[in-house]
Amino acid sequence: MTEIYEKTKKPDSWALKPIAAGRLKGKTDINPQWRYETLDKCFGLCGLGWKYELSDYRVEPGANGEAILFVSINLYIRQDDKWSDAIPGFGGSMLIEREKSGMHNNDEAFKMAVTDALSVACKMLGIGADIYAGRMDGDKYQKSAPQEKTPVSQQQTPPPAPQKKTLEERIAAFREYLETATLEGMNGNSYKKTFKELCLLAGPEKAEELTKLHNNRFQFFMQQPLEK
Repeated sequence: MTEIYEKTKKPDSWALKPIAAGRLKGKTDINPQWRYETLDKCFGLCGLGWKYELSDYRVEPGANGEAILFVSINLYIRQDDKWSDAIPGFGGSMLIEREKSGMHNNDEAFKMAVTDALSVACKMLGIGADIYAGRMDGDKYQKSAPQEKTPVSQQQTPPPAPQKKTLEERIAAFREYLETATLEGMNGNSYKKTFKELCLLAGPEKAEELTKLHNNRFQFFMQQPLEK
């Protein structure tokens, strides 16, 4: 491994946030600003020590009239007064999404998709590698230890199957999830299915509240700085 890979493979604790629900539950999200800070520390200011360019983008139709934006970027780093070859990255985000109140246009889709693509390119340099390799759980390294087999006579009776949650419990869990939801998680099919199902079951008043929480979380991602 290179020196840069070793220096950047473990993110700082402040940049890590566990994904509590959705198809990525159990994974860890990395604050995008940490990546830009790391690039600055390793190569210098953006534009002088590293830079990127948008190489391609396209919009693909989704289900139910939705639209998905995909982008391709090239990341470059400067070492020994020479620019590297292109380091490609690919990302995506919902451009048009169906919500309870109708179709929603995401005017921050490009920013989200480019942020996603930059994270992919940074992985090629080893930035945050321990997260993607599954070597870290939050800010702690996972430890593998041999598991002892329990004798048959000492095995415990399996706990009873959990009872199905009520609608109120599901809504409460959804609200809690949104507090730490990631862009990747909210763009996932599992999240979309859960959100739409809860809006249908909750009735107009609560559906409006859930939609507002959903939009506020997206607004949070829109405010995350992409530019250096």
